[in-house]
Amino acid sequence: MSIRSYFSQQATQDHHRSDHGISALRHSLVAISLLLVPLQVQSQDLTGLLSQAVAFEKAADYENAAASYREYLLQPAPQSATQRHARLKLPVLQEAAKYGAGSEMQDYLKAMDLRADGEPRQADAILEQLIENYAGSSLIDDAVYLRAYIALMDHYDYQRAGQLLQQLRNNYPDSRYIDTALFAEAIVFEQTGDSDSAIARMEELRDRHTGVSVAGLSWAKDQYVSRLWFERSSKRIEYLQERAEFATQLISMTPYGQDGYAWQAELIINQQNMTLLLNESAAVKSAVFKSSSSTQSSTRVNAFSGIVMGQPDDSWARITIDNHNVRGMVSVYGE
Repeated sequence: MSIRSYFSQQATQDHHRSDHGISALRHSLVAISLLLVPLQVQSQDLTGLLSQAVAFEKAADYENAAASYREYLLQPAPQSATQRHARLKLPVLQEAAKYGAGSEMQDYLKAMDLRADGEPRQADAILEQLIENYAGSSLIDDAVYLRAYIALMDHYDYQRAGQLLQQLRNNYPDSRYIDTALFAEAIVFEQTGDSDSAIARMEELRDRHTGVSVAGLSWAKDQYVSRLWFERSSKRIEYLQERAEFATQLISMTPYGQDGYAWQAELIINQQNMTLLLNESAAVKSAVFKSSSSTQSSTRVNAFSGIVMGQPDDSWARITIDNHNVRGMVSVYGE
């Protein structure tokens, strides 16, 4: 593959990176939630079952609410947002029925409903109050995880999501959300360009569900959930490692001031070291850059054009740089 065509393809792949990672998380959550529903199916009125489940839920009869939601999910019907919402509620209600629940349960369920109704900010506010007012509640890890989920899936606030997921793992190491939190935290690192940390989190998740490792080969524990997480994390590690191997990386960006070019950029493109001599595009007149060892951060996306240093006069480069994320095209020898 030519440098130009590879670089263009890499830019397209990076453009879809966020959707790919978020979709992977959604698919993993759906796969886990399906474990909650038995395979026996007996057709009943969907609307009636759902109304019955909601009524039991509002009356704090969580045992019958869980049973009604479970029966609702058994019915043959096309996938819908209502079904997905019911799947998320079911394990919470089952735990409440088994271990009991205080008044904070109604707050938590209200937050779930608000998010499902397109009001994630209101949902987050209720969860924040729940955490402050019921510090000893068994729902605290649920609330912290749901806040992280809202930050990641609704607001695309990766920094906030990462902070909450780290808080969950540090403060509630035995939470039932730990596996999902590890996967989600890896996605957060992936979205923010930290592939090494993303791989590390996926490896930690895979190791949690590894039963046997011999001579560099590993097999999952003999449990369905472990096999699922082992497979998902292993595939994600393979994807991240392959992408990192061929990713375009900005090593440094320094003032040049010679031969009519203002900047010198050192990059790795398709596993090749390359130096570009660049000028800012006419639309961009200010920028802050850092080398890989600097603590100064760039604050905006910047567009550049120039040539490949040491290559024929007809070489050219058209790139954009945001921190160390690089997109664009480079041509050498007409390729």
